[in-house]
Amino acid sequence: MARTQARPTTSQRSLVALGLTTLLFGAAAATGACAAGTNKSTSSAATSGSGFDFASAGAGGGNLIDSACAKSTDEAKNVPLDIYIMFDRSGSMAGPKWSKSTAALQGFFMSPKNAGIGVALRFFPDSGTSSPGCDGTKCNASACAKPQVPLGYLTELSAPTDTHEQALFDAFVGLDPAGGTPLSIALEGAVSWAKDTLSANPGHKAVIVLVTDGEPTDCNTKGSFLVETAKSAFKTAGVVTFALGLEGASKSLLDQIAAAGGTESGIIIGTDNAEEELLAALDGIRDKQIACDYAIPASNSGDPVDLTQVNVIYFPGSGSSKQTFGQVSDATACGDKVAWHYDDPSNPQKIKFCPAACKLVQPDTKAAVQIVLGCNTIPA
Repeated sequence: MARTQARPTTSQRSLVALGLTTLLFGAAAATGACAAGTNKSTSSAATSGSGFDFASAGAGGGNLIDSACAKSTDEAKNVPLDIYIMFDRSGSMAGPKWSKSTAALQGFFMSPKNAGIGVALRFFPDSGTSSPGCDGTKCNASACAKPQVPLGYLTELSAPTDTHEQALFDAFVGLDPAGGTPLSIALEGAVSWAKDTLSANPGHKAVIVLVTDGEPTDCNTKGSFLVETAKSAFKTAGVVTFALGLEGASKSLLDQIAAAGGTESGIIIGTDNAEEELLAALDGIRDKQIACDYAIPASNSGDPVDLTQVNVIYFPGSGSSKQTFGQVSDATACGDKVAWHYDDPSNPQKIKFCPAACKLVQPDTKAAVQIVLGCNTIPA
């Protein structure tokens, strides 16, 4: 499975995975204007091969910010993404489901687009010696919180040089489907892992990818328990849960888990094209989660950022008028507004797009986003 070709650099990869040609906070230091034509990072567009013309982009009345107030900006930095893949290896997974779905996982780990992404991996049920009890006998959620492959970050290189990619590959060796489906402890364990990861890395984003082919058969088998677990994780810690189902899974249950976990609906994967469909789903998860979360930039002056003076401008790839996204108080105030909010109003770590803004920006492969510091925040 080893390859010799090098992956693209991390900076090149980030432009691709975001679904945006270039993401910019603006000029290095404001001496008058916030216009895109003064942006020192324009060369980033040339590096990516996009040809995005910042000098003329977004002309028109979409920018509601007085350029004279801008103080300082910085190059965009995306929120680091940490994914915990909780993968069902129950007996019902035997056969094509197992071979095709695990091939999709390996394809995801090998993809050049994933350099820089954090991945942890656990299979369930598991009663192995490394972390026994993540099974229907002991029902130990704490065991499920300990990944068989701990969190690590994929690099530009390929396995075996990329040691994390190699460790992920090695986890499949000698592994066969067996046992029941203890979904409750799998999800509980993943939530515990995600919360611990965010506690250690408050500027990161933690995402759970739960992959299963059946309804819960062991431990707590109530669907309502799974839904409440995902809901609590999302509401209290911002942990996002994706629910992916192979043939045999309950679409209704996965939809409920996904909606509670902030991802709208479950994703069903057919057996015939399981490898392609699962890989596409994983790619979509990556793109959606990175494209709509940004780190709060530091001020170039070294002064603390005034969080009441942060604005977001979207430059459509079509060249049409740029648009200032207004701020809402929090996620509950998004509604259908094309807007943004801080992840935690009392202790902001990230800038998050509301669903409507995310849906607008993400598919625009030639777009750019600029975050301006120093001007009073415009409300939605």
